[in-house]
Amino acid sequence: MLYFRDGVLFIRSLVHKRALLPLATRMGIKKVRPRRKFAESSWFFIYYVPIFCWGFREIVFHDLAWPMAQMFSFYPQLLHTFSLKLYLLIQLSFYLSAFVVVTILEERRKDFLEMTLHHLATVALIIWSSITCYRNVAVVILTLHDFSDMFLYLTKSLHYAKCKNVKNYTFGTFAMSFFISRLIYFPMIILFWLFESPNMIEVKWKYPHIYSRTFAHSVTVLVCLLLMLHMFWFKQIIKTIKKAMSETDDDYQDPRSHSEKEDGDD
Repeated sequence: MLYFRDGVLFIRSLVHKRALLPLATRMGIKKVRPRRKFAESSWFFIYYVPIFCWGFREIVFHDLAWPMAQMFSFYPQLLHTFSLKLYLLIQLSFYLSAFVVVTILEERRKDFLEMTLHHLATVALIIWSSITCYRNVAVVILTLHDFSDMFLYLTKSLHYAKCKNVKNYTFGTFAMSFFISRLIYFPMIILFWLFESPNMIEVKWKYPHIYSRTFAHSVTVLVCLLLMLHMFWFKQIIKTIKKAMSETDDDYQDPRSHSEKEDGDD
């Protein structure tokens, strides 16, 4: 697993140095920190677009989105396609690399604690859902997150590139997609998981002395943690909208910006 994580870190570094930083220079982003932030946001956008499409394909192929009972059908979900297993492996490797970047490689940000908890919870969700055979649910949850993240990092890239008009539209799309996917549909999954799925799941474990119904549903602790983070971030989104309405584009600052003063190095 560490090899896959290191592979993602290597690809990230290569794309940054060979493509995104030179692109930022050509687009007229002169200062070091905005160039670095543009490259970082663009890297996330480049990752989230194809991985969302992949996850959406898995959802459609396995008919998982609706009704929600489909996510829990034929539990324990032991047999899966190679494509789905590879999808989860890549997602796990990506969030492990993101955890390394947040905690070691980059400067501390204002939401360092929240991002660290988010990455740890996501990694634990993927691992724990595999152990408890809830891979179907993990795919749906990850895809829901990727849907709004695409627009978030596109908006950030456009902000650093000074594309104000387009940025406003993409930020509005991000805010709506975040609210619908993470504060409406995602809580519905949690409620169904807690109150409906126990009535329809017949646990047939090969090793009943190791696995139990309580063990199988323990992963809901992780999704509840993610939901609390979503509520916190949506509050920040509302604050950003209010602030952006009263400020010019030059005054606007990324809510995840560094706490230190901006450096002016070219």
